[in-house]
Amino acid sequence: MFDNETTMAKFLKKVQESCGFEDSAGFMDHIRALPRSAVNEMAYRWAMQCARAWERNQTLEAERAAESAVNMGERVTGRLVRTSTPPARRDWGNPKRMNLATWEEFKKSPEFPEWQESERMLAEKESANWSQYHAEMRKVFEDYGAQLRIEWTKELLDSEFALPDGTRLTWGDATIEHHEQRVVMFTNNAIANAEGAARHQKAINDLREAGRATLREMAGVAA
Repeated sequence: MFDNETTMAKFLKKVQESCGFEDSAGFMDHIRALPRSAVNEMAYRWAMQCARAWERNQTLEAERAAESAVNMGERVTGRLVRTSTPPARRDWGNPKRMNLATWEEFKKSPEFPEWQESERMLAEKESANWSQYHAEMRKVFEDYGAQLRIEWTKELLDSEFALPDGTRLTWGDATIEHHEQRVVMFTNNAIANAEGAARHQKAINDLREAGRATLREMAGVAA
């Protein structure tokens, strides 16, 4: 879930650094000196940032749950599970949204052990796929980096970038370990973007095959 306090702290730290304040007290003095309209504008922008992040998280959850729903319908043997398949993970513990009466009922059913094993197999498959995607994407970056020509100018060496934990440092002072952290971060982002693009390509393929204009029309689900 979106962590407001952590993200707020990072946001304030970034603003503090960009404004040239070396301590939080000086930064807060500057905030207090701003007119009320400016503070309201900052609060509004922060609220909108939180809302957009929450919406992105909800959409991603729905995308991954829909993708998992298909995968969970496959037995280890390749046959389809019967209609009493478990609900998406986001519905566990929420009887109003679960396909079964309760999660506990499903755990007592004779199908649960087989489903549990299929989940384990699926998790192993997803882990192996991620490792493969990561290795392939890393190879792309390595090949591109081998051909890249960069002049390490003073302007570039004095420029800053942030590590995944929020630490900021310059190009000139970064070590191999620091650059490696950035490569891993960009690799993970690239894989996530590729997954998103693949989902939309799947939608295009299914719509064209069905001869429909929208997924809602194709699925027959009302808004």
